Amino acid sequence: MAQTFGGYNTSPDAGIYGIYTNPATAASTHFKWDVNIAGAHAVAGNTYISFAKSALRADTLKRGVDYFQDTSSKRYQFGWAQADILMPSVLYSIDETQSVAFTWRVRGMANAGPVSPRVLNFTTIRFPNPQYIGNTLYIDNAAGTFNSWNEFGFTYARVLKENQLSRLKGGITVKYLSGIVSGYTAISNTSFTVNSSTSMSINSGHAIYGYSENMDSANRAGQSYYNLTRYPGVGADIGFTWEWRPDPEGGDGANYGSNGYFNDDADAYVLRLGVSVTDIGGINYSNSPYSTSLDLRKADIDPHTLDKRKGESYSKWYSRIKQYFTPDGPRQVSYYMQLPTALHLTADYQFGGGWAASANAVFGLNTNAKNNFRNNMITMLQLTPRYEHGWWSAFLPTSVNRYAGVDVGVGVRLGPVLLGSSSILSDLVSSKIKRADVFLAVRLWPMKAGKEGKTSAEKRALRQVKCAL
Repeated sequence: MAQTFGGYNTSPDAGIYGIYTNPATAASTHFKWDVNIAGAHAVAGNTYISFAKSALRADTLKRGVDYFQDTSSKRYQFGWAQADILMPSVLYSIDETQSVAFTWRVRGMANAGPVSPRVLNFTTIRFPNPQYIGNTLYIDNAAGTFNSWNEFGFTYARVLKENQLSRLKGGITVKYLSGIVSGYTAISNTSFTVNSSTSMSINSGHAIYGYSENMDSANRAGQSYYNLTRYPGVGADIGFTWEWRPDPEGGDGANYGSNGYFNDDADAYVLRLGVSVTDIGGINYSNSPYSTSLDLRKADIDPHTLDKRKGESYSKWYSRIKQYFTPDGPRQVSYYMQLPTALHLTADYQFGGGWAASANAVFGLNTNAKNNFRNNMITMLQLTPRYEHGWWSAFLPTSVNRYAGVDVGVGVRLGPVLLGSSSILSDLVSSKIKRADVFLAVRLWPMKAGKEGKTSAEKRALRQVKCAL
């Protein structure tokens, strides 16, 4: 998974867009007001299937022409997807040391894996793949989850400590979460032997699956997925930044220093380090009455009976599959879906003259394989050089995650418009694509209020007095 607006979120000009990674960045910004009108960031990827670019124009996808499976891989396989829709949001600077913000996002996330390539080859290539007749295959713990929710965030950030050479900031976002839909499935401790093309013995195994109850009720007249109080939850982000400011009048990466902005020394640092933990919390869902827990042991079963039939709806398919196996426990009437909690470590260095570079490390913290009710952020590292000058900036994010190769993208800010992709350059030069990323946002041109703010010289003198005291 990607950070929202990765590569731009560490810029001193990020304003409201920096809050999603570290709420401390809301304090001591350039602007009195920063208002997001609308935005979106979408990411999708996997480690098993790559797509030819021609697949974008294909009506139906053909194996070996439009998509290609990594059948020779020895590593466990994963898939992921993420979408953030940024609704109207606002950041307000109370003064030059503290700010508040309200943010609203509609978010969706899905994770799948780990699955061995042997199991994927068996199930996705001419199922049941005759290559595996006489073989025993294993599934230790493979899970898939999806979750979508509204997120209303209330942020407070302030300068905690300041002297002539440094500035420490802290911030917290408390979030009201409103679940839209979610679901889960998991297969664990499973082994099965392929006896022939029409016979399979499942020696051991356990499966669960379920989804939010409203996915059933929404099909009834007068029902809707969109209910802000049906599935409530609470979340939080917390973060800190430390800035090294050897010259409080320098470091103007965006050349704002002479423009009379509300806080013209907001970017007057050489180095800024940040640490934050995001997406603490989760959402309570009522489980569908069709959710189940199954003992998969079966002495003999035709694998073709497990395949989805042509024209068969998914609900009928699930109901039919249940009949082949034995329920092994009471139905779980509710479940708690954890948010994709992550630790972020950031560093931003300004060389001067508008040139800067940042590093972002993201560590997914929801790594407990025994918990099947969670989304998780993929651990990744991103390095981004950028150039900022007044009303425009450009940045070049380069990232690598724990599952895949290197992605290189490009992004630009043109006045109030931010657009780009963290993977477009690497996708353009590759013949096959496994990952894609795109983002776009539009804000009101950040408002300045120069008469209220102190000049850089006044601030520097004030810091010198505080240090003397």
